[in-house]
This record gives sequence, C-alpha cells and structure tokens, in this order.
Amino acid sequence: MGESTLKEAFEVESQHGAFYTGGNILWSKDGQHLFCQNKGTVSVLSVNKGLIISNIGKSENDQEEDPINSFALSCDDLLVVTQHKSGLFKLWNWEGN
Repeated sequence: MGESTLKEAFEVESQHGAFYTGGNILWSKDGQHLFCQNKGTVSVLSVNKGLIISNIGKSENDQEEDPINSFALSCDDLLVVTQHKSGLFKLWNWEGN
C-alpha cells in the first residue's frame, strides 16, 4: 500500500448559523423550502441552495420583541400566518419579506 498524505489546512467554503431551535417545522408543497422556528422567528431555508433565504418575524424597526409561538402556511405556500407571544396574529408574504 502506498502512503497517503493528509491535508493540514482547509479553507472555509461556507458557514451556517442556527436555523432551528425547537418548535414547528413545515415543508412547502413542492419540497423546495423548509420553514423552521428559530427562537422567536421563522427561518425559510432553500433546500437546493442550502441557505436561509428569509427570516420572518423580526425587523430592524421593531423596538420590542414579540416572539413567534406558532405558525402555519397558506394552501398555496405563499403566505405565512404567525401567532405571537402577545396574542397577535400576523400575515406575511415570505417571498417578499
């Protein structure tokens, strides 16, 4: 058998943060997107790209945090309804988010 050499240094190709911290997980009907609760928000992952493409429930303008307790998708997967800790329900167009 020949000698094999191990590479000693590796370059970072991509880094991924947390996208799921517990709670609901839903698939889009076409199987291309995964919706995951991530602390008080919902992360939308592209299965093909392997990246978070949208975050629902947190904007830069919000002074007070109102975390998402639960969420649901519309029948056509275009809208997300979120239920927040305050009792508020919000309707989001996640592709335009």
